[in-house]
Amino acid sequence: MSNKVLISAEFVSNNSKNVFLGNDNEIEKAASFILKGCENRMKISLKFCDLLGMEEQKYSPKTWRDHKLHPQELNFETVDFIFFLDLMNFSFWSESDVLFTVKYKGVPYTGYWSLCALIHRSLDEGKNIINANFMKNVTREELKYIFRSDTECDISLFEERLKSINDAGKILVEKFDGTFVNVIKLAEGSCKTLIQLVCENFYTFNDTSIYQSEKVYIYKRVQILVADLWACFEGAKGSPGYFYDLEEITMFADYRVPQALIYLGLIKYSNSLLNKLRLPFPENILEKDSELEIEIRMVSIWSVEMVKRQMVKVLKSQQASTVEAKNINSILIDFYIWDLAKRNQNAMKEIPIHKCRTVFY
Repeated sequence: MSNKVLISAEFVSNNSKNVFLGNDNEIEKAASFILKGCENRMKISLKFCDLLGMEEQKYSPKTWRDHKLHPQELNFETVDFIFFLDLMNFSFWSESDVLFTVKYKGVPYTGYWSLCALIHRSLDEGKNIINANFMKNVTREELKYIFRSDTECDISLFEERLKSINDAGKILVEKFDGTFVNVIKLAEGSCKTLIQLVCENFYTFNDTSIYQSEKVYIYKRVQILVADLWACFEGAKGSPGYFYDLEEITMFADYRVPQALIYLGLIKYSNSLLNKLRLPFPENILEKDSELEIEIRMVSIWSVEMVKRQMVKVLKSQQASTVEAKNINSILIDFYIWDLAKRNQNAMKEIPIHKCRTVFY
């Protein structure tokens, strides 16, 4: 196993003091549950989300481009849209009940969708925020206007966002002729190579940490960047979203999916961790790179890898199935579990979500 994220995840899982992997029976039950969801509602195709029966579920569109806020054209501008989107795709949780909100064409959006909405709003207003030269030169005042909220809650980590945008624009202009398309071309169809290129050149994607004196690799947002490209272009060969080694991608370790993993019995928290997360704000906040924060994220990754392996094992043992083992990957399992969490928020409300203010997720 040469995947650095999986090596890290297994190491942390084997040494974790506060987050624990479910037992074999719980992993088998979760794999069966997800597969049942697949086979009951699926249309096999190359389209993202069809595999896991998400087409009729509220929070997961049939295809990536079905959502009106995702770019619809399959061109190079869409690649730069996706790059900027994932460059800024972090830290949308609020410290109060008032959320950062962007109204676009009369519709208010929060969370991830507020980011999509503000990009469209900026483009409509003639501010080409996805253009590398614009990114390189955008000022604090200009960006404050572009990131303006329709509520009293401003976007989090504004200064970090400004620096990230300026730096990314500068690097794109100076090293990649002003477009992320050229980064993808250098990867030559390998998502593993693309991840390395992105992490080497764009620092806010380089999601690593130190755990028990060992460097661990998490790579949440850079893997989402790969997943979004793949989903948008539906993995078409020769497109910017084609990757021959997609099995290298792991689940995306954030603050929502672990909640659903607990619900499924795939991970468990110690009583001390649960008590910490149930404290009032700000006592419940986890520090970035703390032992607790690393254990939550890495054991989550390893649990999804165990489920994926079990699903593949089951499918290979079946003589006839509507799901092919080769179609199972961690991207789709992550999408399914995220959707499960969103659809069952009431059922999961007693399971605390960990919060950590960081550019990495």
